[in-house]
Amino acid sequence: MPRAEKIDLSTLDILSIDAPATGERLLYDTGATGLALRLRAGGSRTWVLLSREHGKTVRRTLGEAAALPLDTARRMAAVPLPSPLPAPSAPLYAADIRVAELMPAFLAVGEKGRWKARTVATMRSVAKLHILPRLGERKVRDITPEEVTRWHLDVKAVSAAERMALSTLSGLMLYAEDHGLREIGSNPCARLRKKQRGHRGQLLPAAAAKRLWAALDKLQGRMPDVCDVVRL
Repeated sequence: MPRAEKIDLSTLDILSIDAPATGERLLYDTGATGLALRLRAGGSRTWVLLSREHGKTVRRTLGEAAALPLDTARRMAAVPLPSPLPAPSAPLYAADIRVAELMPAFLAVGEKGRWKARTVATMRSVAKLHILPRLGERKVRDITPEEVTRWHLDVKAVSAAERMALSTLSGLMLYAEDHGLREIGSNPCARLRKKQRGHRGQLLPAAAAKRLWAALDKLQGRMPDVCDVVRL
């Protein structure tokens, strides 16, 4: 903790006060409540304003002492601070929550309109069949990319639903990040390439084909090769 002293700072040459050999030193001004000069071993001298919020000391930096006169710092300190933010509420989930405990909350988000009912039903099914039996008792924060890779290979070997299973687990991990249960960007599913669905062709309706041919006829003189390719 820095050493704190109270003194009328107007009686001192702010820039000539000795800095501490290590750490920092606080000189509280008797002329303004909460105002202090912070001296650091590196040589910096800044005005800080200290107040109590929710039982904790909050320190706000006002500016460099070399550029901000004491009178100005005192006037800044006298300006009432905004009402303190309300005390943070208790976290929604325990830090060591397990996959089986978080999954219902994650799926409930989708049931409130984020996903189609059929999608939610499919995700609930793959969670029950493929995620919870293997990973349900694991703490959400402890799931690793290597563990997910092994799990994914096992699911792929026995089910065609491995793509949806991976998407469901990945969504759960992103939900965990959003609620502070994992570090942002730590999704252990991120590096696994999801199986892509095959692309299917589609026949043009007769009316659309007629319009296409008409457009090609107009462009034939300028781009004959391109038009021929499209017709082919």
